[in-house]
Amino acid sequence: MLSPDPQRYGGLRLTETSRPVLRGEQTVTFREDVLARKTRQKAKPLQASGFGDADPKDEALWESLRVARLELAKAQDVPPYVIFHDKTLREIVERRPQTLEEFATISGVGERKLELYGQTFLEAVLASA
Repeated sequence: MLSPDPQRYGGLRLTETSRPVLRGEQTVTFREDVLARKTRQKAKPLQASGFGDADPKDEALWESLRVARLELAKAQDVPPYVIFHDKTLREIVERRPQTLEEFATISGVGERKLELYGQTFLEAVLASA
């Protein structure tokens, strides 16, 4: 029904077999592409996130930080990594800051994020001690 038209910069030209389709005498059916459904990724345990043999206390803190991050992300309608990346959460687990000043030294925690989220995450760290 179509043929290439090299004189028109690679365009297409209708052929004689396309006339019945244009008149409505014949229908054309196209295949239907089946798209795979996206499956939700399960939360990575701390071990799968680069901690090797994780202490159960570290694992508990990791999960509480992830939950806090997810709640904040949902409240702001943003992806969780906008709040903090996993790398930042891992550093929080490793260093366990006890004050906002110590929390401010964590990679990925700037002045604005410290102001917005510092207290929430600091409370999670202190609660896990």
